[in-house]
This record gives sequence, C-alpha cells and structure tokens, in this order.
Amino acid sequence: MHTLFMMNKILITLQIYLFLCITYMFAEPAGTWRLYNSYTNISKVEPFGNYIFALCDGNLFSYNTTDHSVTEHNKLTGLTSQNIVNIAACKTAKKLLIIYEDYTIDFLPTDFAKEVTTLVGLKEKLTSKDKAITDIHVNGKYAYLTTEELGTLKINTLSGTIEETYTHGEAIPDDERATMTVDEYKTLSGDAKPDGPSDNNFFRLYLNKHKLYATNGIADGPTLITRDGVVHCADLTNGVTWADLPVPNLYRQSYDYSTTLCMAFDPNDETHIFVGAKTGLFEYRNNTFVKSYNIENSTLTSSDLNPKRTYVTSLLFDKEQNLWAFNGFFNMLSIHKMSQNGTWEVLDCKTNNIATQNRSLEGAFISKSNGLLWFTNSNWDRSGLYALNMETQTLDSYIAFINQDGQLVNTNPYFFRPTEDAEGNIWLPTTNGPVYISSQDIAEKNRVFTQPKINRDDDTELADYLLGEVYCYVIAIDKAQRKWIGTKDAGIFVISADNTKEVSHFTTENSPLPSNEIYDIVIDKNSGIVYIATIKGLCSYQTDITSDYGTLNEDNIYAYPNPVSPDFTGPITIKGLYEQCQIKITTPSGYIVHKGIVSGGSYKWDGCDQNGDRVASGVYMVLVETPEGSKGCVTKIAILK
Repeated sequence: MHTLFMMNKILITLQIYLFLCITYMFAEPAGTWRLYNSYTNISKVEPFGNYIFALCDGNLFSYNTTDHSVTEHNKLTGLTSQNIVNIAACKTAKKLLIIYEDYTIDFLPTDFAKEVTTLVGLKEKLTSKDKAITDIHVNGKYAYLTTEELGTLKINTLSGTIEETYTHGEAIPDDERATMTVDEYKTLSGDAKPDGPSDNNFFRLYLNKHKLYATNGIADGPTLITRDGVVHCADLTNGVTWADLPVPNLYRQSYDYSTTLCMAFDPNDETHIFVGAKTGLFEYRNNTFVKSYNIENSTLTSSDLNPKRTYVTSLLFDKEQNLWAFNGFFNMLSIHKMSQNGTWEVLDCKTNNIATQNRSLEGAFISKSNGLLWFTNSNWDRSGLYALNMETQTLDSYIAFINQDGQLVNTNPYFFRPTEDAEGNIWLPTTNGPVYISSQDIAEKNRVFTQPKINRDDDTELADYLLGEVYCYVIAIDKAQRKWIGTKDAGIFVISADNTKEVSHFTTENSPLPSNEIYDIVIDKNSGIVYIATIKGLCSYQTDITSDYGTLNEDNIYAYPNPVSPDFTGPITIKGLYEQCQIKITTPSGYIVHKGIVSGGSYKWDGCDQNGDRVASGVYMVLVETPEGSKGCVTKIAILK
C-alpha cells in the first residue's frame, strides 16, 4: 500500500511538473491593484541604518545601501493615506514617521517586519486653527511636531499616541536624527529611485498598441489648469516602463507647448501621433516632434478668452484617415478636418438658437452602430450633446435632457464625454448620475434620455435613479457591459450590465485609489486591466473580463494561481471565458467535482467539490460548454497539498 501511495504521489508530481512547463503563469489575479507614482523630485531624505528613506513628489521609497535596491512604500504595502508632506526617522522606536496632507500620521517599522500603525488624532481634531506641521524634532522615543497654530505635539513613537501639547515658545529637546542632504543621497546612490511617470498629473488616458498615454491638463471643468506640456507614455509590453513624449522645439515660434488635453493615433501607423493642447495641435512620428498647427498654418481658431490660446480639446481619425480637430473656447462650434495631404477645411455652426459660447468640446468618437460623430460641449451655462453626420455635415443637438419620466436632468455646471455600449446606446455622465439615449430613440429622432433605476430593497416596489445624486465625470464600459463610473468625490461605482445592481464601489477608504475624484477611466480589452486617472495620480485594477469575452480561444484560457499551493485559501480564477458558458471541473477519469455557469469573462472556483470539501491533490480538467453547444477541455489546474 505504501509503495502504491508513493508511486501515485510521484505520478501526480510528474503530471504537475509537465503541466507547469506549458502553463501560462504571468497574469495578475483578478482584483489586483497597482499604483503608478512619480518619483522625479526628491525633496527630503532620512537615513536610518542600512536604509535611506526618500520623500519624492508626495510619495515614499527606501534605498538599501547594502544591496542598492529601491522599494516603494504606498497603500499597497500598508500605508494608510496619500500625499506625504513630511517624514522623520526615530532611532529609539525603529520607526519612520510619515505625515500626510490630510494630517494622518503613520509609523512605519524600519525593519519592515511589523505592520504600519496609524495616529489619526490630529486629522480628526476639530478646530479652526491651522494644523499644518512646520517642524519635526525627534529625541529618544518622542517626536515633537510643531504646528502652525496648535502649538507643538509631543508624540510617543512607541505607543503611537499624543502625550502632551506645548504652547509656542516652550523649550523643545534637541533633534537627535542623523542628517543627509538630497545631493548627498544622489551622490551616494547614483540618484537611485523607482521607475514612474515624470509627475502625478493625469487627465485623459489613451491605449494604443500596448502603450498607455496620458495628457496632463484640464481644458475646462471644476478647475481651469495651466501646466507645462507633458504627455506620459507607459510601455505595457514588458512590465511597465515610463517616458514622456519629447517636448517640441518651438524656437522662434509665437506659440508655446502648454497643457496637453487630448490625443489621436493614426490607425495605419502606430508611431504617428497627434496631441491637442491649449496652444494648438502637435504632430509626432517615431517619438519625434514633426510639426505644430495653429492659426498661422491651419483653419484652427484662437480662443475668445485669450487670443494666444488655440484650444484643441478633442481629436479623432475617420475611416478615410482624415483627422478631425475640435476647437474649444470659441463662440461657435468650431470643427476642423485635415486630410492626409495636409489640407484643412472647417465646419462652423452655432451651438443653438441662443447665443452661447462653446467651452470644452469633449470625447469625440464615431459610433459603430449609427456612423454619427458624437461629442459634447461642456459649458457652465448650457451643456450639450451633439451628433454630426460627416457626409452631409448636418449637426443634431441635444440641449435639454428630459428623462423617461418627463423630468429635466441637471447637466450643469459641467458635462463630460459620451461613450457607446454594445447595443448602440449613447451614455453620458452628468451632475445627477449616468443617463443614456437609446439606439432606438436615436433612430426615431426621439429626445428622451433614460435614467436607469434601481429598485429599493424594501416592500414598496419603488425605485430610485441610479446614482441620481452623484456628480459623475466619466463612464467606461467593459466587455461584459458593466459600467465603470468615475465621480467627482465618491470614487468609482461598477454597475451590472443590466444597470440594476451595484457590483462594486471603490473609494480611498476601501481600496488603494489615490483620490475619490476620478478624471478618466480606460479599459484594456486584451488584459482586462482598468486604468484610472485621479486628481492625485494614476492606478490600475485587474478585472475578471478578458480579451476573449465572446470568443472561446483555448490558447488564451488559463487558471490563476496555478499550481495552487497548499497554503492558498482564496478563489481560483479561470480567465478567457465568456458569458453563460457552462463549466465543469473533473478528475482525469471524468468524475465531476464542481460545475457552474460563467458570468463575465472569468469563473472563480473555491477549490472544493460539490459537497463543499477541499479537493485532493492532483491535476483537474476544466471542461467548458458554450451556449452554442461547443464542448472541450480548455485548461488544467494543479492542486498541491
């Protein structure tokens, strides 16, 4: 019996080894978050033993002087907040004090072996006085934090508590910390720092040929922002590596390069890129600046607000390779088209019968279902949705947003980009939640917008408008037709495909989101990764929806984790599937241990059989039957015990 058991164990081990040789094992599991912080400008360093801690663009990393490695420290590694304003090392407590913009204070053990502890007393203190920390002294186990108007707080770094408050003028013990300048750190380390974007300013996101691009400025909206012209670029093909598009050489030209707003990519040449900015249009080829366009060499117009500004707020290519450019901040809806040979023409039309200024023309795209070019006008006075017939050059406008109940939907003061779902419905984020105009209403020229409703969880059979009181900035739709809705101050809501359920709600309190103010969301349809631009930086989230949603391709179906280690207790995710597939997990002999139906692009198995017991060690077959009746083994899962 013992010999038979050993032979079976050897056989299972061999099966697992052979299986691992051919298994895809590089994807991150669903639910994985990543932060993409900037580490360009080091403002302070704190040496401590074999480590040097560096405060950089509101973020923190450490440099190991022994092995010369750098390590990021953020919400993914246990920190509790975002935007660090000061740090101080305490030798006695072997902790690093981390002070945030919101007055939260973290204590990071400098050996990284223990969990971070947090002091929120200063953050939660209700006072009209300025709580800003102006100086830090560390002596023994105590840290003395001098504030602008509250005096000096004496903090016990061992217990993480405020023990006493001194008034201004009282003596404070000498600071015992070791010192190091930023220049000394750069000389010692060779300016070592983690890779990341050049800054934390992200506004509009674009995916093009395995690269993520981001513009950095806001044309209009809650805050008018002017920044240096920057376009971030992340190469996603081998990890994530960061660079910026080169700054154009505009020597002796009357226009500068300021506040990038939008982008467009030549569908026949991935290296041919256009960037719209507050100062015109900029063309790149092979990562090299080619030419700028403004009032001097194109039909583009200057802003009525500032004649030195030529706002290009939206761009797109049509099927004939013409580039369409939308001119913001002009008293007409100024739409321009540049042909492949560089010839410009312009279509101008008034916003409506009432004289009103166009502001930021946003989110232009060509509908796959009706062929119209859709865009919005974000205007504090009167926002609008527009549909342009590019052949007849006729424009249809939607100014009053009346919902299915005959009620006016508030879209002011600002109103952002439209998007289209798989059924041809055009969705809009508004001040009062998401709305859409259905494909049928578009075809029948009806001007009725639908506000989805969610039934109340009671016996009244009443329903409320979906996010009816939430100020929404952006809507992105994944391949399972779930709506990812970014908001002004409530984080991200994920809504089911039928618009009746809240699938998830991510905020800074329950996730690593850098901020609850979401500027943009784009979804990589190949990897299922959601990229999120916030007012405080960029992050991403791995969804369970894959590129093969709707197409069963065995080459792209895999399980994660695989093999399943003995100490793993979470769900096993099978990716690359699609809606309503029937799934069966069997032993090699065909005995069914688990079965279910796929919802979305993946399936999660808890590793238990149909009786709820953990399955034994071995290799298990994943069998799938599609709604069309196709059957087959698509992958295998190795269980180790």
